[in-house]
Amino acid sequence: MRRILNQAWTVVMVSVITLLVWLYAEDANVKSYNNERVFVRFVAPDDGEMLIDPPGATVLVSLTGSNGQFQQFRRRVDDSQVVEIPVPISPGQLSASALIDMRRELEEGLLANLGLNLTELDQDSIGVSVQRVVEVPMDVRVESQGLNLARPAESSIQQITLFLPASLATDAVRNSDATLDLASANLSNVTPGSDTRLTLPIELPGTIGELPDGFDPRMSATEAVVTFRLVIEREPFTIERLFVKLTSPASVGNRYVIEVPAEYQFLTELEVQGPPAQIALLRENPGSPNILATVELTNAEADEAAVGTGVVTKPVQIYINLPGVELVSEPPRIPIEVRLRDAEPTTP
Repeated sequence: MRRILNQAWTVVMVSVITLLVWLYAEDANVKSYNNERVFVRFVAPDDGEMLIDPPGATVLVSLTGSNGQFQQFRRRVDDSQVVEIPVPISPGQLSASALIDMRRELEEGLLANLGLNLTELDQDSIGVSVQRVVEVPMDVRVESQGLNLARPAESSIQQITLFLPASLATDAVRNSDATLDLASANLSNVTPGSDTRLTLPIELPGTIGELPDGFDPRMSATEAVVTFRLVIEREPFTIERLFVKLTSPASVGNRYVIEVPAEYQFLTELEVQGPPAQIALLRENPGSPNILATVELTNAEADEAAVGTGVVTKPVQIYINLPGVELVSEPPRIPIEVRLRDAEPTTP
């Protein structure tokens, strides 16, 4: 029985050793691996932001080596997903162009210490251009041409920082202003005569050249609050003829006959001004009841005139019931004739 067990154990050990030897031989066997895909991204050599063209590439590589070496290569590619290659540019340079030696970069980077032989690449070298993204300080100006403002409009932001590729940061750009286009904004709900705050987008000047594909200029702020006050617009209007209404207490009418001479019963060429919308209403209806002219006689004034010359001169009161419309002309003074009810009117 012991002899049978020893023989069985010997058979197992021989099988295991044979398998290990076969696996080692298989792993050490040199093979060719063609057109393996490697994704490459070109990156800045320092912390500065850069615009790199092309940003990356797909390289097909052919390798020779053992299966074990190749599996290590695959793990590296799978773990990193993308192989990063720094572009050659010094800290003081704003832009540079370079021809990247892909064989050297891959052998010294991705393939380092693997023992694989790089036999072929579909791109031995790749031309790369790089330029730094620079900061451009830019004043912010409110564009209000054509607006009637009580004072210059004010922006909550006076300056922004613009981030541009170095090739676009020209003197023309640096000497330009970003704008807040108040003149083109919708001001239909703005009340003239009061301070208004409106948030507007900050617009870049047209002096910036054509931007590289895929690059959007960045700003430290994209909008600002503009504070402004529109002047209340005034439009003049002439009322050609306005009747003057004479009023008095009933006690005056009971005792006296009072009247305005015919030539003074209407005011002419009366000047007013106001918002265009209200003036438009007056143009449509010049005899609007919203504008009244009155002259009032009191008991004391009637008594004094009756015992005197029979005439008292009083200022006409103009009442305007249209928002924003005001009288420009000086209110006139007109005579009022007063006589006792039992007295005959005097004839000239």
